[in-house]
Formats: sequence, structure tokens, C-alpha cells
Amino acid sequence: MRIAMGEWEFLFEKKILDRGYFITDDVKIINRNSRQVNAVVSGTFDYDVKIIFDEHGHVDSMSCTCPYFERDNCKHLAALLYFLEDDDDYIESDVDIKELFESVSDDKVKEFLFDDLNGNLELKNKFIMKFSFKVDGDYYKSKLDDIIYEDDFSYELSRFIYDDVELLFDRKEYELILDLMDDAFIMVCSQLEYPWNDNYYENLDEILNVISKLIDTSASDDVFDWLMSAVRYKCGEDYIIKFSEMLFGNFDMKYQLEEKYNLLEDILLKTSSFYRESYVMFKIKLMRDLGCSQNKIDEFRLKYVNYPQVRQQFINDAIEAEDYPKAIVLIKKGILNSKYVNDRHKFQIQLKDLYLKTGDSGNYKKELYKLIIEYGDIDDYKELKKQYSKDEWIELREDIFINCKDTNSFLNECFAYDRLYGRLIENIHHEYDLSYYRKRLSKNYSKELLEKYSFIAEHKVSNTGSRKHYQSIVKLLNEMLTVPGGEKVVLGMLNKWKVEYKNRSAMWDEFKKVKVKP
Repeated sequence: MRIAMGEWEFLFEKKILDRGYFITDDVKIINRNSRQVNAVVSGTFDYDVKIIFDEHGHVDSMSCTCPYFERDNCKHLAALLYFLEDDDDYIESDVDIKELFESVSDDKVKEFLFDDLNGNLELKNKFIMKFSFKVDGDYYKSKLDDIIYEDDFSYELSRFIYDDVELLFDRKEYELILDLMDDAFIMVCSQLEYPWNDNYYENLDEILNVISKLIDTSASDDVFDWLMSAVRYKCGEDYIIKFSEMLFGNFDMKYQLEEKYNLLEDILLKTSSFYRESYVMFKIKLMRDLGCSQNKIDEFRLKYVNYPQVRQQFINDAIEAEDYPKAIVLIKKGILNSKYVNDRHKFQIQLKDLYLKTGDSGNYKKELYKLIIEYGDIDDYKELKKQYSKDEWIELREDIFINCKDTNSFLNECFAYDRLYGRLIENIHHEYDLSYYRKRLSKNYSKELLEKYSFIAEHKVSNTGSRKHYQSIVKLLNEMLTVPGGEKVVLGMLNKWKVEYKNRSAMWDEFKKVKVKP
């Protein structure tokens, strides 16, 4: 087979051609005939490559197992094509390789293997790992260095971590692993300079996972030093918290605690307010681990008491000490100072529970009322009802209905709970509520219920849509059939629509699933 010289290069970007040209020595032909070539191209990993030619030697189709091929033609395919151009004198052979191998003397095999090992770093490393207790650290460093030039950098680095690094863990090469992860970390951070490389955050998580596995190994002290350096100098603020959590959640020797304490002193001076709360919590834990007095800890906490986590810790300590008045004051200030609704809501729930715990029924009911008005929780509504007589509750609930911020779904829950079905059917405006409350309303409010269903169904059918849209109408119609008088209404609507929308074949195909005949 003779390929069409130079007539395939237009299939590749120039940079891919350049990269492919320089790895032609890594091509190994697996099998070859007049129309197809299968090969393995070795590099950071081995990739299976296949090219099919037409009868004139032009490329008909190509494939490669590398991730880059999913986006475009890759350097491995280019390398094979360059290899084939230089190898047009290749003659197919039917030699039995096993028979040939057995016929060659051991010395010749060793000589051949020795030459091949020296010319192929990956094969050489496999040989060393198989037959020696030594590990070639330079090989792994070189392999990692090559990854940064790969088009699919993120994927290749993941492969390196999951394959090579795991093998090094088996060999307990912890110092080498840490050294490699330092290089990998620097590589990833350099890639993150480009805004389209969001996938590299996954690589940072993978590196972090490797570092965490090294904490309980003989390299623990080196890991501590690395994390200290990473938090102080190497991490950007957008990723520093994860490394900090690992650093401040481990390493409990006194000198390590003191070094971490000093590090926090520096970080708190320069970190942004967005991350400062986490570092304040780290420092409080360190102060306790170092045996600082409670007065000193409280003095520090007071500086940052408006942070929700810091305030919550203050509150928990007060409750544990049964100093409930202090806890209540702290919670109330937390409610006033909270910037976020979720934080304020948590404090309000805690205040309500604390009033219940201390037997303060008056304030307990007031807090329940506030929670209902602001957040519309049906469980709070049920709990508040238990605190009043029947006549008192009738008056109070009307006040709730007027003042609550949620005027639809929450009110429907309240109407259903208090069996105010007439008000419930008036307030329903959504098909979800029709489905949810249908069984409760069918007996005494069937006419009103069917009117609501009909209005929604008519509105939906007036618009064309996908089959999913028509299926939602079928669901409504089948629900209507379970309501007394529903069959008559559904039949009437179907007969009317048959005239108005007779050309909607897809709709009528779906309407066959309505459990009555139109």
C-alpha cells in the first residue's frame, strides 16, 4: 500500500502536524494491509490508532483512543501518517512472532531488549518496576513535565494521578509523590490563568486528595511544611479554604499548632472578608488546642461576633453553660445583624426553641407567629394553633391570613389543615394544587373543582406544543374523570376540541389515553 503523499495534511491544524511529526519514533504498527493500518502511538500513555484508506491511497476514516480525538484529529494520527510516508517500502510479513522469538538465542533477545529499553523511557520504567525495588523518580518527573504540553492536559494529569501516583503509593514512595504533586499544583495554577480552563479545578481536587492521603504517612512532616507554604504563598483565595481545612484540621503537635497560630495571625490581616470567618473559626479552635484561657478566647471572639458561625459558637457555649439570658441576647443581636435571610431564619428558630425550653410561653407564641408571617411554614402554623383555644384561634388565624407574606401555596395548606375548603377552592390557581387537593374537594365542591380544571385545560389546549405538553392535558382530563360529574364535562370538552383542533394529529394521538371515548 502506498499512501497519497502530503495529501492528508489539510485534515490537521498546523500545531497538531508539528507535534505529530516529532513523535513518529513512538509509532508501533500492530497490523497492516492494503486498506487499513492499526498502530499504537506511545507517549504519556499508549493510544490505539486506526486509519482506513480508499483504493487510491487517500485517507477515508481515522480514529484514536485519546480524549483529544473527540474534538478534532489528533497528533497521534498525524504521527502515524508521517510514519507511513517514510515507510512506504514496508512489506507485509506473515512471520510467526512466537516461533521467531523461540528461535533467537537468549543473548540476542537480551541485546535487543537492552537497546529497546534504552530507547523507550516508559518501557524502561516498566522493566525497573517489575524487576527492581528501585523507582526512577526522574522518569516520573519527566512524564509529568510532558503533560503540560498535551492538548488534553486536564485529562492526562488525571490519568497520571490515578495510574502512576497510585502505583507509587503501593511502593511507599511518599516523598516522591509529594514532590510530584508540588509540580502538578504549579502546573494547574498556571493553566488556571486562562478563563476557559474551569475543568482544572477538578485537578486541584485530585491533588488535594493525594495530599490528604500523605498526611498519615512517613512524609507527614513534609506535608505539613508544604501545606503551610501553599496556604501562605501558593494558593489563590478562591481555593485556599480547602487547603486550609486540611492544614488546620490535622497536625496536632505543639510546634505545629504554634506555627499554624502564627500563620493565622498573618492571614487574618490580609484575607478578604469573604473568607475571614473561616479563619476566625480556625483560630478559635487553635486557641483551645493551645490551652488559651476562656477569657482570652472570648475577647478574640467578640471582635468577630457578627459572623454567624462565631455568634453561633458563642450561643452554643452559653446554652451549654445554661446561661439562657446571655444566649437569648446573643440570638436577638444575631437576628438584627444578619445580612442573609437564611442566617436570620436559623437564629429565629433557635430563639423560638429556647423560649420553649425555658417555659416562656408568651415569647414562644410571639416567635412562632413571626416565623409564620415571614416564612410561611405549615408546621409552625400547626404548632401555634395548639397554643390557643378554638375561639382564640379563629381570630388569630384571620390575622395570619391577612399578614403572611405567602398568599398562595402556604394559605392553601392552612385552608386545607383547618378544613376551610370553600376558601381553598377559591384560592387555587395552579394545576399542581388541583391535583394535590382534588380528593378533599371532590365530594362537596365538585362543580367548582371542575370549573377550575376546565379553565386550566382550555388555556393549555389553546396553545400547540410538544407531546409532553399534550400529555399534561391528558393528565388533567383523567383527573377530572375522578370528580363527580367529570365524565360529562370531559366528553363535552373533547367533542368541542375535535371541531376546533381537528388537524392536530399529535394531540389526538395522545388524547387516546384519556379514559373515555370522545
